Amino acid sequence: MGIGAVHAQVPPGLDLAEVLDGLSDDNVWAPEADVEALQGIVAEAAESGIDLKIVAIPYHPVYGSGLRDLANDIGAADSGTVLALSPWAVGTYSDDVDRFTLERAQHEVVPGDPVAASSTFLDGITEQGFPWTTVTLVLLLSLVVGIAALRWWTRRGYFSQR
Repeated sequence: MGIGAVHAQVPPGLDLAEVLDGLSDDNVWAPEADVEALQGIVAEAAESGIDLKIVAIPYHPVYGSGLRDLANDIGAADSGTVLALSPWAVGTYSDDVDRFTLERAQHEVVPGDPVAASSTFLDGITEQGFPWTTVTLVLLLSLVVGIAALRWWTRRGYFSQR
């Protein structure tokens, strides 16, 4: 007897409509003890132009992908950036932040304390990365200038055999 199809689902015990309703007030759905601190992180994200929604679940989801599915469902219903946390797992979604930045920030998060995890996540999605575009443009411009200078010198005869 084989294993049947595994269906993506939100962690058991969560009512998506209830979570969305809770997020509509202040973009935070979490245990009461963490709400005020998480509201501060959401406000800090808003100052950076990020519509962050934080869902902190006080138990472990049954499926490893449950939190990502939950974040995707919330993001599909209400756009922005979603961080779903449990004591041992993290799930994210964003239609504003690119997937690479989102994954990098998610990997920096240490689950357990939702406030510390949310702060780390926000730092990860707002920090400036290495300026690869600038470095690439400078190298490309240097190459073009070098080729033009070499061409100019060869036309003037600097490299001709004597």
